[in-house]
Amino acid sequence: MAKFTSILIAAVAAVSGANAFKQPCQFPYDVCGWRLQSGDLGYTPEEIQAAAPASVTGNALYGSIFHCLENGAIEWAHTCARDACNPPSSGALPNYNCAP
Repeated sequence: MAKFTSILIAAVAAVSGANAFKQPCQFPYDVCGWRLQSGDLGYTPEEIQAAAPASVTGNALYGSIFHCLENGAIEWAHTCARDACNPPSSGALPNYNCAP
């Protein structure tokens, strides 16, 4: 029984703490909404939506530019036309940008 309890506690800790280990968005850069949710950043859809106006949803949310603030906070900047938010081009500052 003790072994089962230890496994259960470890599983609950892993699930509840999974988001605690994400790499925060790095100040002072700008990032696309789709990038915030993917990979090592791992912001939840709820965290991304909370940073944007309520009218910005779906593809527009993930095709938006967000400012990375200090302490890992994010702030919505604007939605790209056609929801076309692109990664930085090589040799440029690591800011994401809207497609032309």
